[in-house]
Amino acid sequence: MSPPSAKSNQTPSYLRNGASSDSSRMMMMTMKLMMMPVTLMMMFYEAEMMIKKKRKKKKEKKKKKKKKKKKKKKKKKKKNNNNNNNTIDN
Repeated sequence: MSPPSAKSNQTPSYLRNGASSDSSRMMMMTMKLMMMPVTLMMMFYEAEMMIKKKRKKKKEKKKKKKKKKKKKKKKKKKKNNNNNNNTIDN
């Protein structure tokens, strides 16, 4: 007889428990089939969450850029107004 380590390496995991091959295979297949929709839903859910996070980050970046632009524009307008007032007074 071969040593037990060699046997365990050759036999698949579902046969190591000592169950008959047909019933264990059927159980494995049914479990996989039952879990498929759950795993797929989880995958889609995770993907949706990632997309939402990316969208949020993009929106936040755009808002920050808009705020910076508004601040710069306001400063420029004030300078122009001051210059105009000075020229009118003279």
